[in-house]
Amino acid sequence: MTAKQIALAVKIAQAGVVADMADADKFLGIATRDVSGPVCATVEEVAGLLRYQCLQFNGGWDHQEQADLTPHLRRKVVCA
Repeated sequence: MTAKQIALAVKIAQAGVVADMADADKFLGIATRDVSGPVCATVEEVAGLLRYQCLQFNGGWDHQEQADLTPHLRRKVVCA
């Protein structure tokens, strides 16, 4: 993914307009060495993943989790 695509996914995720996470299994292990990529996904699917990973129970946003996940998205996800 490009930085621009990730920024768009973050914006969508924070707005709460996300795709159904029915196909979330494609992201399993994305932050591990077991998944070398590429994972094909849409920006909306990545937004769903980001919302799932970064939205806190109090409604806040976990910026550290986003920062930890971003390098993996850049290297391992190809947007369709």
